[in-house]
Amino acid sequence: YLVRYFDPNAQTAWYRPAQGLLFRIEYRLFGSNTLPYHLRNVLLHLGNCFWLWAIVYRVTRNRLMAFVAALIFATLPTAAIAVFWPGVVDPMVTFFYLAAVWFWLAHLQSERARDREAWLAFSAFLFALLSKEIGATLPITLFLIDRFIAAKPASLGQLVRRYIWFGIVFLIYIPIEYIVTRRSVFVSREGYSPGI
Repeated sequence: YLVRYFDPNAQTAWYRPAQGLLFRIEYRLFGSNTLPYHLRNVLLHLGNCFWLWAIVYRVTRNRLMAFVAALIFATLPTAAIAVFWPGVVDPMVTFFYLAAVWFWLAHLQSERARDREAWLAFSAFLFALLSKEIGATLPITLFLIDRFIAAKPASLGQLVRRYIWFGIVFLIYIPIEYIVTRRSVFVSREGYSPGI
């Protein structure tokens, strides 16, 4: 079962092993009862609203602004409709993406070179990346937050040390995604293919 989800050569659509593992765990716990699958997405959506509130509050220190941002996100059709489709992985990748952002902000504000928040952000990045391809954009988002929101001076050496592990994982991920994309049924059907 693990090979089916982690081996890029076994994929025919996309590389999302976290979703496959979650489905396996849920099936072992709940069988074919659909309610827990829907409840999981509802809870993830609520968690995403909380993460967004926490991020906006951490940046602005304004509870009302954070509440309004979370309320808008909670009712956005594109975010809310994914809650009703258990096969859609967007609530899960969003949960890990926002968690990584929150922990990264905490890390940047702590002013310690290495701390628990940095590793929690990195772990959330790994889960986001293994949830959906959009997780690959997270290091760029974290870098932009670093440079434009935290905006503390940092030498080139400090930035390299700060982002080296994200880069290493990204370099490992690129060939995996290439293999999956090359074999993908959707890519072949739509006429897209990886090239130069």
